[in-house]
Amino acid sequence: MFSDPAEAGSEFYPHTHVNRREERGVKKDARKKIRFCVLLVITLVCTTGLFYTVFANAKRAGDEVTQRSFDELTSETKRLATSVANTIHTDQVILTAMADLLANQDLSDYRNPAVLEIMRSFDLDKTFTAIWNC
Repeated sequence: MFSDPAEAGSEFYPHTHVNRREERGVKKDARKKIRFCVLLVITLVCTTGLFYTVFANAKRAGDEVTQRSFDELTSETKRLATSVANTIHTDQVILTAMADLLANQDLSDYRNPAVLEIMRSFDLDKTFTAIWNC
């Protein structure tokens, strides 16, 4: 009739109901502890994943910003090198032309208006040396 021997004697031994209630309370406490531990583990795993995601993305963003800065620095360096090379070439062409013109002039008189005009035609504000005197 009774599957559990404790139930069979429960009508004669009322203290067994108290034991069952205590057992149920112990089981509830054990379930609560297990539930708490499971939630704690899940929370720790999620928190660890969140921290890893945040820091990994922050590092990747920092690396991308650094790479972009170096790319901009490289392109500006190339632009500046091209500008300096063009200015030097322009100065060389102008100074060569001036030297050719001066070679055809009489340089014994330094007040010769043609010589002074040639010398004044070179603008030092737009030369290679003006770039480095800033």
